[in-house]
Amino acid sequence: MNKSNELIKFLILNILIVGSCFSSTFIFATLIYVTFISIFNNDKTQLFCLVIYLYFFKFALTIEELNFTKLCNIIIIICLLKNFIFDLIHKKIKINKLFTITLLIFIIYTTCTPFIHAIYWRNSLNIIIISSLIFFAYTYRHEISFVKLLRYLCYSLIISGLLSMINNIFDCTIYESIEFDNRFCGFMYHPNHYVVGANLALAGLLLAKYHEKIFTPEFVILFLLILGFAIQCVSRMFVFAFILSYFIFVILYIRKNKSIKFVLHFTACILALCLIFQSDINRLLYRTINSNEIKDLEQIKDINESTLQDILNGTVKFDPGRLGIWKLYFIQIFASPLKFFFGYGISGPDIGQLNSHNLFIYFMYQNGLVGYLIVFLIIYSLIKNFKFKEWKTYIPSLIFLSYFFCISLLEINTMMSIPYIIFIPYINFLSQNKQKPNEFILRENYIAQQQFTRPIFN
Repeated sequence: MNKSNELIKFLILNILIVGSCFSSTFIFATLIYVTFISIFNNDKTQLFCLVIYLYFFKFALTIEELNFTKLCNIIIIICLLKNFIFDLIHKKIKINKLFTITLLIFIIYTTCTPFIHAIYWRNSLNIIIISSLIFFAYTYRHEISFVKLLRYLCYSLIISGLLSMINNIFDCTIYESIEFDNRFCGFMYHPNHYVVGANLALAGLLLAKYHEKIFTPEFVILFLLILGFAIQCVSRMFVFAFILSYFIFVILYIRKNKSIKFVLHFTACILALCLIFQSDINRLLYRTINSNEIKDLEQIKDINESTLQDILNGTVKFDPGRLGIWKLYFIQIFASPLKFFFGYGISGPDIGQLNSHNLFIYFMYQNGLVGYLIVFLIIYSLIKNFKFKEWKTYIPSLIFLSYFFCISLLEINTMMSIPYIIFIPYINFLSQNKQKPNEFILRENYIAQQQFTRPIFN
C-alpha cells in the first residue's frame, strides 16, 4: 500500500512538471506540492532527491526572471533546518565546529562585505542556498543514500531530455525551441549546463558499478540514455571529462575484478551509440578542428586601450575564445594588490560580458586569495579526520574528481550544490567501507537492491 501511495506522489510531481511546459499555472501548483511533501518529510535522502530532481527542469519552472526551482530549494532548506534544530536539541547529531565556522565566514565574506565586494542580492541568495545545502549534506551524510541520489539525478536528466526533444520536435509547449547554436540543451538554458549534470550522472554510475551497487541492466540503460542526450549537446568539455573518467574507471574496474569481459562489451555499446549519433560526433570534430583559440588570443594585442577598458569593465561584449578570456581575467586579477587578495565580488562585472570558462580563475576573480584560503580551510575541516595511511580506500573517488576538475578547468557550472550533495555521501560510504570492506559491500548491495521497492517520498 505504501509503495503504491509513494509511486502516486512521484507521478503527481512529474505530471505537474510536464504541465508546467504547457501552462504557467502548473508551475505554482508544483511549488505548492513541493512545499507540502517537504513539510511532512523527515527523510533527508528524499529531501535532497527533490533538490536534484527539480534542478534540471529549471527552464520549465521559470516565469520571466522568477526561478521556482530556487524557491523550492529555499522551502527544502527550511524543512532541513527544522529537522536540524530538532536533532540538535535532542543531541542526535554532532556538529563539525571548524567546518561550520569556516562556512559561515565564507558566507559572510562573499555576501556581507559591500565595502570590499560588488554584491547583488540574487547572487548572495545563490551563495546562501548552495552553502546551506552543502552544510546539511555533510551534517546528515550518514543518513543519505548515495545510490538513491544518483538514481534521481539520472531520472531527472532523462525526463528533462525527453521533454526537451518533444518540445523541439513538435513545438507543442508554451516555450520556444530550447536550443543554443543548434545544440541540445535539455530543459536548461545552455548545453553546457545540461552536460555538467550528464557528466556527473555518468561518473556516479561508474562509481556505483565499480562498487557493484547497481544492477548491470539498469546501469547500461541509464548510462546509454544519458550519454545519448549528452552527445547531442556537442560539447568538447563533456567529451574530455567523459573520456578521462571512463579511462580511470576501466583501469580500476579491471584491477578489481581481474576481468575485461564486461569492459569490452560495454565499450562496444558506447561505440555503437556514437555511430547512431554520428552527425553530432562530426559536428563536434568540426568545432574542434576549426577552433581559433590561438588566433583569437592574438587579436587582444590589437585592441586599443579605451576598448580594452570597456571590455574589462563588462560594458562591451567580446569573445576571444577560452584562452583569450582567461588572459583578460588574469589582467584584472593582477590589476592591484587589493583585487588580488579580495577579488571583485560575486556580483563583479563579467569581462566582455562572459564568464571565465574556468572555475578556478573565476573564483579567484570574484573572491581573491582570501576567498581561496577560506575554501581551503573548509576542505581541511572536512578531510582532517581521514588518515593518509588509508588513502587507497579513496582511490575510486578519482572517477568523480577527474570529472569535476576537467569540467572546472573549462566551465564554471560546477558552482552549484548538486556535485557536492552527491560526492559527500559517497566519501562517507568510502570512509565507512575502510574497516570491513567485504561486510560493508555486502550490506550496501542489499540496500541497493531495496532501492527498487523503497518509497520515493516518505
